[in-house]
Amino acid sequence: MPPYFLENIAKYLIEHHGADLSGIAVVFPNRRAGLFMRKYLAGLIPKTTWSPAIFSIEDFIKTLS
Repeated sequence: MPPYFLENIAKYLIEHHGADLSGIAVVFPNRRAGLFMRKYLAGLIPKTTWSPAIFSIEDFIKTLS
């Protein structure tokens, strides 16, 4: 079974930014995508670490205003 798109994004983030993703913000079109991203990141990083800030576009716009 080929990897899912969000799983590929999680792998990309870890490969290019390491396991500490606390300085990264990821914006998705909805909250559900963020839940799956957290799941994939948790499965790929074996130790406890800070996760990136994950927003839906709606929540991201609220934080900017």
